[in-house]
Order: sequence, then structure tokens, then C-alpha cells
Amino acid sequence: MDDIATDTGFSKIIYEYLIKAGSVSGKQLCLILYDQGVLAYDAEEISSLESNAVSPVSFLKDKIKNIEITPAQLALDPCSGSCVITDVKTGELLALVSYPGYDNNRLANTVDADYFASLNTDLSKPLYNYATQERTAPGSTFKMVSSVAGLATGVITPTTQIMDKGVYENISNHPRCWALNHGYTHGLINVSEALRDSCNYFFYDVGYRLATNNFSTSYDDAAGISKIQEYASLLGLDETTGVEIEENDPQIADEYPVMATIGQSNNNYATIQLGRYVSAIANDGNVYEYTLLSKVCDSDGNTLETFEPKVRNTVDVLDTTQWNAIHTGIRMVVENLSTFDNFPIEVAGKTGTAQQSLNRPNHALFVGYAPYSDPEISIATRIAFGYTSHNAAEYAKNVFSYYFDVQDAEELLNGQAENVGESSNSFND
Repeated sequence: MDDIATDTGFSKIIYEYLIKAGSVSGKQLCLILYDQGVLAYDAEEISSLESNAVSPVSFLKDKIKNIEITPAQLALDPCSGSCVITDVKTGELLALVSYPGYDNNRLANTVDADYFASLNTDLSKPLYNYATQERTAPGSTFKMVSSVAGLATGVITPTTQIMDKGVYENISNHPRCWALNHGYTHGLINVSEALRDSCNYFFYDVGYRLATNNFSTSYDDAAGISKIQEYASLLGLDETTGVEIEENDPQIADEYPVMATIGQSNNNYATIQLGRYVSAIANDGNVYEYTLLSKVCDSDGNTLETFEPKVRNTVDVLDTTQWNAIHTGIRMVVENLSTFDNFPIEVAGKTGTAQQSLNRPNHALFVGYAPYSDPEISIATRIAFGYTSHNAAEYAKNVFSYYFDVQDAEELLNGQAENVGESSNSFND
């Protein structure tokens, strides 16, 4: 009994049982938020709850809308995200963001033991760096890699057209283009248009061509995947980025080249790795070794050592026409996104949706850069279990809005959660 009295896990089981059994009502759950100090005491709101003037569901929606209750506190999907912003001309990391965060002042010198314990039991994992440690499939954000591989090996040119027939019959599992699930195909398209439409069929065929040496030999899975690995490696996706904190190793797919071209198979990357990759796309091939440090000083302020990003390698396998084919395609992606309607800065980018579990929402990803004609910054963002890539694109637009002074901080951070509307879990990229 003494052990049970101090076992928080056992207490949670009891509370869960009481809630599911109906012994604790929704109204009581809302009222206890005031008792626990999660919400500031408000007599009027408490009275409305007690008198049933407002339903528990409406109450919680309002609190979430006004960010009095955060996604991290709920630990429901989605409750985490990450963002990496790079100066594409110098490779400088301008932002490395992981949500939810925590107050590291409370863990310095004298550690707040209760606070640290709460962080460790928090289901949203605030101590986990989602930007450098969380890896997921990249979804269609990987299609620029496949474009580079196809163009560099000559299995496609900027003008090569492939007919999207919906179902790809050249391999035994007969994968489908996502558009067919919506009742249409993309028709006859080139690589720029395939990026614009995120046409799976086009990139399936690129993968098949890589595995058959452009149809001149029989299908060779290993040969096809080695080509994808070669060009993914050139774009920096074969190793960590150089930051001086813990970063999980990336994983380039090592099987099924046809599926790997659309970001499936067993491709797995952290947001920071996607950030370095899209930065290299933006600047036509400079892959940087990242650093989080600027300088080290002694106690008198004297500089002992300075740090700056270095060019890791240059992707010199494409000519200007081929690079432009990729840039044009991902510019058209953004032109077709309603999120960016009337946006005054020209942005190029690629959306991505990645399924990890049939029982949870898809991951939402967006990578891109701006301004399109003379890129200054790149962005890679992921909302884990964020339903649709359009949610990640909406977030990226807000970052671009702040950086380029389209909106100021007060407008963007107005104390209200933004309802981006599209919450379906279907694939549109």
C-alpha cells in the first residue's frame, strides 16, 4: 500500500479507469484544471461549467483556441514539431527549433527535481530534440533527390515526358499514384510538372529506369538503389550535419528503388538533415557542414576560437538547365498551394506526407526556400502526426512572413491558435 501511494503510474491507471467508467465527468475534468493550477482561477468560467451553460467540449476547444491549453499539455496528435532555417549563401544555421521546449534555467546549477521529473513523464517529450533526433520518412520532399538522380544519370532530361497511367505495372506490387485515389491521373508530364503535381507514377518510372539502366538491362534492385544512394549522399543525406549536439544518423533507403524515389522504402531523416538538403537545392549544390557555435571566449571576453560553417561538398552533376527544371517544379508547387495565395514573397518548396502508423495521423512536412529568384533562406519543417503537409506549409509561410517583414510578431503571435482547416488524413502529395 505504501508503494502504491507514491506510484504515479498506478494513480494514472486509476484515473483513467474512473474517466472511462464515467465516474469522473467531462465537467469535473474541466473544473479540476483550475484546482490543479493549469488554468488561472476565473469565477465566471467556473460558474458556466457548473451550471452547464457551456459544454466541456466547447470549453476545451475555446481554451485550445486561445492557447491557454497547449498541444504539448494535451500530448494528443499532433503535439510536437520542428523547424530548421539556414542562410543558403553561407550555411549559417539561423534557427533550430524543437517544440515543445522547456525552461533550462530550472535545470541549471540547482536542479528543480520536481520540474525535471515532470519533464521525464510528459508524454509530449519536451526533453527530446525533435529537430535533430526525430527521424521519419521524408515523403515527397525526397522527390528532388530523385530528380537529381534521374537528370544526372541521363535516364530523364528536363523535357522527358512520362505518361501517368495511375497504376505502375512494371513491378510486382503495382504501386498507385496518389491522384488515382481521387479519380484522375496526371497525364503526360515532364520532371518540373511531376514535382509540381508530386506525381508518384513519374518518379516510380525514374526509379525503374535507374534499376534497368534506362530500360537497356533487366531490372536490378541493387543497381537502382545504389544510384539513389549516390545522389542522396551527394546532397548530404548520408551523414549527420555537424552540429555539436546529439543528432540521430540519417538512413538512405537500401532496398526497393521504385518506392524509394517517392520517399518511401526505408528512407529516414531528421528535420535538420532535410534542412541541409533543401539548402543545397536552393543554392545549386553547396552542401554545408553545420555548426551551432559562433565563438568561444575566456572570462574576460577575449575570443579564443571562432566557428563557421564549411562547404562539405559541391553537387556538380547538373547543368544550369537541369537545376532550373527542379527549381521551376518546386516554384510551381507553391504557386498551386492556396496557403501562399497573394503572398508577396516568391517561395519555392515541396510538401511531403509520410505515413508511419495506420492508427495515427500522417506526418506533415514542408521544405523550401525564398526568395525564389535569389534565395536567402531555406526552411525544413515537420509536424509529427500533423495530418497533412498543408499544415506544415502554413507554418512555413508564417516563418517566411516574419523573416521578410510581411507581418510582424504581434500579428503572427496574437494569442490565438490558427485553424488551417484541412485536417484530413489523405495523401495529396
